[in-house]
Amino acid sequence: MSDYSNLQILNAILYITEHGCKWRGLPKCFGNWHTIYTRINRWAKSGVLQKAFEQLQRQQIIRIKIGAVSLNGTCIKARYWYIKKTTQSIGKSRSGWTNKIHLVAADARTIITFALSPGYTHDAPEGRQLLLALGPVSSLTHLLRDHAYEGDQTRQLALKLGYIPIVPPKANRLEP
Repeated sequence: MSDYSNLQILNAILYITEHGCKWRGLPKCFGNWHTIYTRINRWAKSGVLQKAFEQLQRQQIIRIKIGAVSLNGTCIKARYWYIKKTTQSIGKSRSGWTNKIHLVAADARTIITFALSPGYTHDAPEGRQLLLALGPVSSLTHLLRDHAYEGDQTRQLALKLGYIPIVPPKANRLEP
């Protein structure tokens, strides 16, 4: 693995991200896909990958230009073997042991941030925490949300952070 420079590894990551291909589809000019994947996996687990991309963003070597983001969540049924291993973000609800994934995404392939919560928690507080973690936006950015994030608190926070909130109003909403 020492034959590959860190720059080659980062370029391979950027290629995979931009083209949305599988690791096996990585062109030969980047080197052996499995070797690169192994190093990236190790970097991700140790936190090196996150620090590298934070630094690249900070120095504006790579820039993610975002015109709209989507805030959404989904509930996932936890498997019995997983529950015995860990109880992180798993809760008992009407449908059994579940957890929720809440995320902010720039498009279908670009997740900006995410959080896990027990399945019985409401979406809106988790969504507000994600928005707070992102902080204020510097340019015109639409925030697309579903009904679960439609409340006044979430709307006020979105406006305070500089987002333009877009959400279909609930049928029982007095002032849509």
